[in-house]
Amino acid sequence: FAGLSETELAELAAQCPIRALQERQILFHEGDDGNALYVVLDGEIQITHQLDAAPVMLGAIRAGDFFGEMVLFDDAPRSATARAVRPTLLLEIHNDAFHALLHAHRLWETFLDRHAALPADHGHVSAELLEHVTDESLRSELADTLGHPQHDPQGKPIPPVPRS
Repeated sequence: FAGLSETELAELAAQCPIRALQERQILFHEGDDGNALYVVLDGEIQITHQLDAAPVMLGAIRAGDFFGEMVLFDDAPRSATARAVRPTLLLEIHNDAFHALLHAHRLWETFLDRHAALPADHGHVSAELLEHVTDESLRSELADTLGHPQHDPQGKPIPPVPRS
């Protein structure tokens, strides 16, 4: 989340539920389908992977850290099991919320690059402001106006329009 501004983080958090886990409660198992990543707000999560029928600890995720992010980039099943070490609070960020924000941001960067004649470094900042007032209808209109571009001005892919 280092690339997101405080405003973007707050916007994302406002759309996301908080999950409470009890000590030793499993959040997901290796092989499960996934549709969200998690930020540890308080507590600790242990990540394990099965190797020759025995769990191998891969790491511990503590407050301020995140995990499960691979679901944002592919549809592969979970590669490990996540279990609360002690009572834990998590921010659950669903794929759709993340991709809607990213989609709006990259569309605005493209629009500003084509129509506002802003210096390259100004488009990103302006897009950060505009993405937060962009609902599904405006995202769709913006994509139509731009001809549904596949990449933003920096060559980064623009994800497909999230479906509600």
